[in-house]
Amino acid sequence: MPDAALSRVRQRRLPELFTMQILLFETALSGHRGYYIGVLARELLWQGHDVAIALPRREFLSQQCDVQLKTTLPYVEKIELADIPSRRQNSLLWCAEFDLLRSAVKRTQPDHTYVTCADAISRQWGLPWKRRMTLPNSGPVEGLVMKLTTPYPRSNPLFMVKDRIADAAILSGRWDRLHTLDPLSYQIGTATTSQHLYLLPEAVAPFQTADKSECRVRLGLPQTADHCVPRWR
Repeated sequence: MPDAALSRVRQRRLPELFTMQILLFETALSGHRGYYIGVLARELLWQGHDVAIALPRREFLSQQCDVQLKTTLPYVEKIELADIPSRRQNSLLWCAEFDLLRSAVKRTQPDHTYVTCADAISRQWGLPWKRRMTLPNSGPVEGLVMKLTTPYPRSNPLFMVKDRIADAAILSGRWDRLHTLDPLSYQIGTATTSQHLYLLPEAVAPFQTADKSECRVRLGLPQTADHCVPRWR
């Protein structure tokens, strides 16, 4: 949905019965994460729902936030979370992200919750002492994991055991829906567990194409040019 349409969306309200409070939770905007948050937020706003985005404080101040969410943030509720220390600074990082999710859910009490990068949180939620923990007042909870690690075994036996334990934890979390982008992870995950695992298409922007004539104009080349060779210094 074009960003310019967002200002018109909020004038078009669904009946209260059909309007939901949606929580989008993320701990970083690097790489694909900021893009996914933006895609979800704009689509949910277009459908007329109320959207809250929960991020660590420093992520709201980041360049990625300015690039991916600048035109979306004025129309959503901003939930600032505590900053997560790096792994070197905090050996308990594995539990920190899940606890932040619980905090965000408690503050917003959403009708539906999305975790756009749930790899770490899935491992935390699947730990034996966390497995029975719930997210009260969260509504259905969906998460996205990029891939499992056991389908791509490493040569070191110690790492292989570690990967198996991590993947078992991921598939033991109490998600209503757990999505993955990797077909091999989906195939193995659905064969080894009753977890609600779904294969999700990659959310990428459509490619822009141009014919040869337009490309020559953009590159400042004559229309008779057939080859373009980069000049190395």
